[in-house]
Amino acid sequence: MRWAWRKYLKGSDTLPDEQKKYARLLSTDCAGLPCTYVDVGTEDYFHEECAHLMRNLEAAGVPLTKAIWEGMPHGFEKGGERPRGVEQEALQKRRVWWQGVLNGKRVLYLPNGQ
Repeated sequence: MRWAWRKYLKGSDTLPDEQKKYARLLSTDCAGLPCTYVDVGTEDYFHEECAHLMRNLEAAGVPLTKAIWEGMPHGFEKGGERPRGVEQEALQKRRVWWQGVLNGKRVLYLPNGQ
């Protein structure tokens, strides 16, 4: 994720103070973050970063839904015009998670800014 963030910032190795709040996922302190859905393929080049993030979220007590897709690379869910199999399953899990958020079954932000 750090590599991607540096690319996004066009090579900057440091973040201006005002942008640090938007990069909390790069931190080890995930306390107070909203419920989170993370899915990643075992062959994704961000697999290790995602695994690290999931450990930090769990350690901070952040409600976490996770899916690890065996043998899948980065972007596997795009799978062409009509995703099938594991691609379709991944997309369905995401839809179900977001439906829970939109239907109020998951709270995105903790009360009192916690």
